[in-house]
Amino acid sequence: MKGLFLLALLATQAGAAPLTSVRVQVEGSAALTFNHVAHNTLTLRTPWGTQQAVFSGTPYAPDPGNYWSRLDPLTLKLRLPQGVTAGRYPVSVTANLFLCDQRAHLCTVRTAQASGVVEVGQTPTRLDLLLTLPTFTLKP
Repeated sequence: MKGLFLLALLATQAGAAPLTSVRVQVEGSAALTFNHVAHNTLTLRTPWGTQQAVFSGTPYAPDPGNYWSRLDPLTLKLRLPQGVTAGRYPVSVTANLFLCDQRAHLCTVRTAQASGVVEVGQTPTRLDLLLTLPTFTLKP
């Protein structure tokens, strides 16, 4: 048993590239909620591929079954392929957000984008990105 654990530990350390993560936070607005019946999705693009995830959030008290008052940050973990050299690599995120103005009883879909650079080296890294909510004009 002890030998299997040591073998697994050595295999993990021998060829594994550092784990990199990207944390995405949506900057909220008190006037807007997020419809969570329609998924608020995030797409992360890196030189090593694309990942998608769905936001979760804090329930909006008057209607928790349909809306969130804010979205929780998402952290996507990237396992870098073997042989990736140390350096700086571009990443970008795109979020499709279902925004609602509860006062006007109007909803819309908007896209928010952000980009950054992941530092690849000997130690794991984390890139923090902030998505600012796109504005929209209400037309009742």
